[in-house]
Amino acid sequence: MTAPTMPVLPGFTAVQHLGSGGYADVYLYEQHAPKRRVAIKVLRDQALSPKLVDQFTSEANAMAELAHPHIVPMHYIDEHEGQPYFVMTYIEGTTLARRLAEGPMTPVDAARLLTLVCRAVHHAHLQGVLHRDLKPSNVMVTPEERIVLIDFGIARNLNRGDRKGTMIGTEGYSPPEQYRGLAEPRGDLYALGATMHHLLTASDPRLETPFTFHERPLRQLGQQGFRVKLHVVPPHQDSFAG
Repeated sequence: MTAPTMPVLPGFTAVQHLGSGGYADVYLYEQHAPKRRVAIKVLRDQALSPKLVDQFTSEANAMAELAHPHIVPMHYIDEHEGQPYFVMTYIEGTTLARRLAEGPMTPVDAARLLTLVCRAVHHAHLQGVLHRDLKPSNVMVTPEERIVLIDFGIARNLNRGDRKGTMIGTEGYSPPEQYRGLAEPRGDLYALGATMHHLLTASDPRLETPFTFHERPLRQLGQQGFRVKLHVVPPHQDSFAG
């Protein structure tokens, strides 16, 4: 696949293409002042419909409300010659998805890393923000083993009465309710469970949908035993403690 042409943005020097999503591309730029490397998400020309521009803006607004060490910081949103973009902190490292190419993780490593993701998701839920696309490819791991949650492209803010979502997500990670257009915190919890299953087995839920545990119980996944501490959440809370 040919990398897209990097847009020329005032105040920045293009470095490289980092990745692409459904309607936008992410690039690495050198910011001139202050001098630093940043990741910039740019809405593609063919996606400049009012609906997608509104979705792009909603993503930036959702990220701007979140200040957490395990969530990528969003600096500001702007546009150049009619093309919207927003600037984020550049996170150096790899994704959990690429890490899984080496095989399944040990229960200890999987629990350690996913606990940090849970803390990020819990913080977002406290602000009323649902991620709605949790999966290993949306979790960065830095060289120092710091976890950073990225890509809030289909996030919803419940504080704005945004309980109806679009019927999109990632098959195998998103719960059935999400495909009926429901936006609820429990959908993120389902995706966290699918992610843990992927980390422990290296079996992609997208290829085995819906994933189940009855054929391969967790106790059979490895010889190393581990304990899981459950936090029982009141029905009205619909989230969890980190």
